[in-house]
Order: sequence, then C-alpha cells, then structure tokens
Amino acid sequence: PLRRRLVERRHTLTEKECKRFMWQLLGSVDHMHGMGVLHRDLKLENLMLTSDLSLRVIDFGRAAPPARLQPPDPEAIPPPRAVPGSPLL
Repeated sequence: PLRRRLVERRHTLTEKECKRFMWQLLGSVDHMHGMGVLHRDLKLENLMLTSDLSLRVIDFGRAAPPARLQPPDPEAIPPPRAVPGSPLL
C-alpha cells in the first residue's frame, strides 16, 4: 500500500509526487462515479502503487452498488420545516 511506501521512506511526499498521486486519485474517483460506483472507504490502506508509480484503488468491499446510488424520490423528501434541527419559521 501507499502507506507502507511512505513509512519505508521515512519522510513525506514531495509536492510533485503529491500532485501526481492526487490527480490519479481524482481520476479514479471520477471514473468510479461515472460507472455508478461509490467506494465509501478511501484511505491510504486502500491505495496501491504499481512498479511505475501508478496509483490503484483497491478493496471495493464497502462500495455501494449502482442500484443503491439512485437519486431519492423528491416526494419522499420532507418539507424544509420538518427537517430535524432546523429553526421553526
């Protein structure tokens, strides 16, 4: 995992490395969301590096299947006054 690589190096990522990994991570998340998948457990332990330093997202055990990602029914959303914690108007 990426975490092990950071521990072995005993220092933080350079700005250039950080930008490279962040762009790869954002691209991965964009791709997953475009496929209708929500990972729901992104953390260092679930990021792997290939030998050419390409980032890979792993462990989709908690991912939400596409059927569960449907937008809520607008009729089921309570009116603003009924939302708990909101001030009474």
